[in-house]
Amino acid sequence: MNWRGALLLYLVVASCGPADKRPLRDLTGKEDLSRFTIQSVRGLRDGDHLTAQVVISDSSSILSLDLDFAVGSPTTLERARAVLRGGG
Repeated sequence: MNWRGALLLYLVVASCGPADKRPLRDLTGKEDLSRFTIQSVRGLRDGDHLTAQVVISDSSSILSLDLDFAVGSPTTLERARAVLRGGG
């Protein structure tokens, strides 16, 4: 087996492992956000602008993210607004 075959085999085996599918992560490690799940994602692209809304929630809180991107190379985040509702 050559190095390309070995690399392909490694990638296939590595992709079979469990993936971290949490939509939120506390970078400080102080909060457990594992109960949050993505409820909806929607967006609209108009030329070189993309507007998206993501709603993430657990049993008592709803986090709404409004995101505006400039589409290009690279695509960049121009504006972000987060609103947390509920008892979280």
